[in-house]
Amino acid sequence: MNRTGPSRWRGVIDRCAVFLPVSEKTPVVTLCEGDTPLIPTSGFVKAIGGNFRLLLKFEMLGSTASFEDRGMSLAISKACEKENRPGRTGLECLVILPENNIDMEKLSQALIHGARTIAVRGNFDDAIRLVRQPGERRGAEIVNRVNPVRIEGPKTAAFEICDILDRAPDHHFLPVGNAGNITAYRRGFREYRDRGIVEGFPRRPDPPPALPGARRRPPGTDPGQVPSPIGRRSTDSSGAPPETTCGYPDWRPSATGSPPGSPGSSSTSDPPS
Repeated sequence: MNRTGPSRWRGVIDRCAVFLPVSEKTPVVTLCEGDTPLIPTSGFVKAIGGNFRLLLKFEMLGSTASFEDRGMSLAISKACEKENRPGRTGLECLVILPENNIDMEKLSQALIHGARTIAVRGNFDDAIRLVRQPGERRGAEIVNRVNPVRIEGPKTAAFEICDILDRAPDHHFLPVGNAGNITAYRRGFREYRDRGIVEGFPRRPDPPPALPGARRRPPGTDPGQVPSPIGRRSTDSSGAPPETTCGYPDWRPSATGSPPGSPGSSSTSDPPS
């Protein structure tokens, strides 16, 4: 995917097809997602007294202001291919979400484009369980993070990072969530390395010491900590907003297990194969 000169950006499938599960038969559905900037933060690093280079991959500059754009392009394109439909042919969309616990900014795009929405009492895990039911029927396709094709999209961001740096980053930090992005970025770094495009692989740093006076929460009490989303299923919708609380990540095997200092992204575990 290394860039050899100026060209029109046509989305991640067009630019990274050789790394993706697509063929000439795949109808490409794209909003020209991807190609987001890697922004230096020298001012921030200086303010905290650091002596390192920190860059932020700003995925909110994507087509819909969401990091989900990359994976959705893959998932919808493959769904159209599976149903033998050309792209953009009016597929019916069903959105299942936690009742009264979703930002309208997140919901507005689905409503504007005519998606059917169903609100459920519970959190993200409860919604996922309901999503699987229609997704297991003929003629329906789940296109959220449990879809393995969807994971192929975000890995293209790892390619872009390597293209800009001309190597893999020393470390890479990501929130856990459903552990899908962790899995995808790791896959992207590994594929670039295995094909000899770059050398190295991001390493997981040792955990930082606690700040003076800071109190550590017991594992499992903060949905934002690794022990809570990775370690157990959630049983209620208390704590963090339910649409962001994921008690049992589907991609957790890619985000648990290894000690600090082992190869992998922050919060990830399995050593690169």
